[in-house]
Amino acid sequence: MGEPECPYCGSKDIKSYGTYERDEIEILRYQCKHCKRTFSVLTGTVFERHKLPLGVMFYIIKNLPHMSVNEIASELGLDYDSVQRFAMDVMEIAHGEVSLEKLCVAVEID
Repeated sequence: MGEPECPYCGSKDIKSYGTYERDEIEILRYQCKHCKRTFSVLTGTVFERHKLPLGVMFYIIKNLPHMSVNEIASELGLDYDSVQRFAMDVMEIAHGEVSLEKLCVAVEID
């Protein structure tokens, strides 16, 4: 694993800034000595923007190629819209913006 780098200014001149807990997992925080902003390994990722538990988000990512969003939501006992929002964010990151114009094969819609 490489050295942490400030996601805001790119500086590698950082210091430890304590921890916080998310879903019973201790997450390290850092402070950039250059721009003074704080961040963690989740900053700037799809995981930072969603309130779903981290384990649930990994489960969704793992099963997206094999199951519909409706099936995943039902299996997890979650609201369809929450799972759909996260799934769309993951797909946009993995494949760029999803465009209906690019689709040229049969499509399953939830």
